[in-house]
Amino acid sequence: MGYFCRMKLFRFAQEIADALTDNGIGLRISECGESFLFNASGRAGNRAAFLVLDPKAGNPEEAERASVAILSELRKIQTAEGIRPAIIVRDLWERQPQMMTERMLAHCGIFTSVFARNCEVRRIDRTTANAFLDRTHSYGGATCRHCYGLYVRNGATGNGNIKPGQSLIMTSANATEDYPVAVAEFSNARKWTKDGREIRSYEWIRYASLPGMRISGGMGKLLKRFMDDIRPDDIMSYADMEWSDGSVYRQLGFTEDGYRAPVMFAIDRSSWTRTPITCHSGHSPEMPVKCHSERSPKMFVKCHSERSEESASPAVSYYRNLGSLKFRLNPILH
Repeated sequence: MGYFCRMKLFRFAQEIADALTDNGIGLRISECGESFLFNASGRAGNRAAFLVLDPKAGNPEEAERASVAILSELRKIQTAEGIRPAIIVRDLWERQPQMMTERMLAHCGIFTSVFARNCEVRRIDRTTANAFLDRTHSYGGATCRHCYGLYVRNGATGNGNIKPGQSLIMTSANATEDYPVAVAEFSNARKWTKDGREIRSYEWIRYASLPGMRISGGMGKLLKRFMDDIRPDDIMSYADMEWSDGSVYRQLGFTEDGYRAPVMFAIDRSSWTRTPITCHSGHSPEMPVKCHSERSPKMFVKCHSERSEESASPAVSYYRNLGSLKFRLNPILH
């Protein structure tokens, strides 16, 4: 299947288009200001949309204005197309093209299906958990207290046995029952007193499955094991608004409980690393996001209709994400 596009694409946008169409995805591409809207037609009539953008703001103030414009554009697209696009930001693509490709293909209906009933939950150490998340989560692993991995029993999946090569990220792990297919990380307890009773609240910090895999019931199974082990009084988590509307948390019994403000990042365009910054007191940087450059030359076709882009790009650009929806679960009521 080909794609319909009247304009020349930036190199990285062309790479994304090629990665999708090489896997049989039909694309209709249109310009949305400085970004591109990819309307994708996937397997079994599955539709998806991606807003592909390359942040080039030269300062935080410009990035903040761009973020407001992106959010407005998203709402217009959702109204016009009846579908909410996922946001594909260039630095994440440049760092982890394999992971991003598989996540996009999963949105288009191309994934390996696994049922949680065919899996078992194991407690794992933080090193194992973060190694998995560094390869499968947009923001990598995190500082946490409790880590769990979901392992397939005897390699059984909804589509038969897992085979090396079904997932680009699985190929380096032999795809056996000794390798997790999903990982969850939870914080230590934050305690306070309410009505004379100590409340222990935990944050569900990270969850990711192999990008080319959908695990039916996987999040619920990991959550139940954590609740059985720890007996928390309160659990909260966040849904990244660039990829999710939080519906999966609602299905698990969480209720929406606010909003976490967008984060401003400085992007080093040579290494494609992100550094969160504060927009006051000289824009003090915090810890940079880890970089993983794992591009496979077999995945992409070089683009011969490429705009001159690098000459117009600053060495460091700024990007403000869309923030996150906050969700909370009271296990007693669950």
